[in-house]
Amino acid sequence: MRRLRADGFGERMLAASAPQFAMMRRLPAARWTGLLEDWAELDRWRAAPPWWELGLRASSSDRKEP
Repeated sequence: MRRLRADGFGERMLAASAPQFAMMRRLPAARWTGLLEDWAELDRWRAAPPWWELGLRASSSDRKEP
């Protein structure tokens, strides 16, 4: 999830079953395979709403360090 957030995908985008092609086009083609693999990993997170929310918060760029 952190890599996808670093690539510019927001919370609403991550909730989708597949990445938006317009966003993928902004990334180098060499990153696409990894992006799709990372996206598939999100399925198990999406299936568990409390963990999904935790993952979103933990990967947020506006998270404050202790």
